[in-house]
Amino acid sequence: MSTDPSILEENLKKSQVKWQSTSNALNLLLSKNQKSKADDILAKLEIIMQKNLNKFGFSESSINQITISKITYRPEQNGYDIIAETSASDYIRIIWAYTLAILELAQDLTENVQHCGFIVFDEPRQHEAKAQSLYDLIINTALTFNQSGQAIFTTSFENFKEANLIDFDNINLIYFNDNEYILQ
Repeated sequence: MSTDPSILEENLKKSQVKWQSTSNALNLLLSKNQKSKADDILAKLEIIMQKNLNKFGFSESSINQITISKITYRPEQNGYDIIAETSASDYIRIIWAYTLAILELAQDLTENVQHCGFIVFDEPRQHEAKAQSLYDLIINTALTFNQSGQAIFTTSFENFKEANLIDFDNINLIYFNDNEYILQ
């Protein structure tokens, strides 16, 4: 082994280049692994959202056209923004399905998805979704929150109890008459 400083410096530079190359390769692999993990999570989110769309009476032939954008992480239809591509009642059901899908994914302890476990649906029927779709949303939300969490629905829709479609044992339902307000 040579003790000549110029040879030592040259060997050190070669080692540095090899180390930099190896380090770059490792970083690239780690980056690809992270991307594949994110892709896996998005794929699961899409599957759960599509399952929820089916529960909310979305047309089965259209369900596979609703996907999650890998750029915005929001629902899209055939690669386009759902607002431009869907009717108002379909749009709101997509939002319901997506919102609950994020929560369901977070409840899957094998994924590292954070969610506070709290959802507010403000006038979920405002886009003229069918009453049955609203009942399905409430039922599926109650099932999703069966273990933990809370969902609040604010709606002007009346006569929930007359529908006999919802198990009110697990739901706290409060009616407000005209001129009554939550905050006074």
